[in-house]
Amino acid sequence: MRKKRGSSRYYIYFICIIFLLVASASGVKYLLKNLDILQIKSVTIDGNQNLETEFLTNISQDFLGKNLYEISKNEVLEKYSNINRIKDVSITRKLPDKLVINLVEKKGYMYLRTKEGTLFPLTKELEVLDNTQYFRNEILPVISSDLAADDLQVGEKISDAWIAEVYEIAAVLSECDLFDDVSEFYQRDGELILVQSPIGFRIILGQGDLTEKLQRYKLVRDNRSFAKDSYIDLRFENKLIERPGV
Repeated sequence: MRKKRGSSRYYIYFICIIFLLVASASGVKYLLKNLDILQIKSVTIDGNQNLETEFLTNISQDFLGKNLYEISKNEVLEKYSNINRIKDVSITRKLPDKLVINLVEKKGYMYLRTKEGTLFPLTKELEVLDNTQYFRNEILPVISSDLAADDLQVGEKISDAWIAEVYEIAAVLSECDLFDDVSEFYQRDGELILVQSPIGFRIILGQGDLTEKLQRYKLVRDNRSFAKDSYIDLRFENKLIERPGV
């Protein structure tokens, strides 16, 4: 049997090439982090919809003068960690000296009204958002509840059977293109009642096939008008009854 020769030599060549590539990459990285031309001179905020750009830019001023390649996503995320509304960040480096911070905001889905009358925005994932300020373009339906403000923790998910029921109904409303027509959800005498917007009449859903009820209501609504403060009762099979408000 002939003995293979020279194979070990190729392994050595391969290892040397890998070593040179790693060394070159490390050298380039070191060079980038020590070039004065890459010191950050401006920071731009992008992606924010509700949070004020000036406020967010002021927080980022500590990055000025640092090397563009020394700044990491985690460092930026930590800088904004106290802002409950920020869901995630990413960064874009624009040579030679510009850092762009791309933000993803948490969006309000509904307002939760506590028994004291305080409003807290909730995300679609049931997370409680900070209510220290309200945003002009965040017009959301309200869920009236018996929960106390002290029972809510900003940044935590809420666990409540009534809120969960409203969210389930909201999902069906969205499927029927009616979610934006509702301004409030509340309970009275064990019945869930919706307040229509902008007119203000009430809708009593009752039990049964919710999709069928809403489609029936939608058909009637598109062909006639309802009086303000009246009650549209959908609790009866194949019927829609309008009752005067009390």
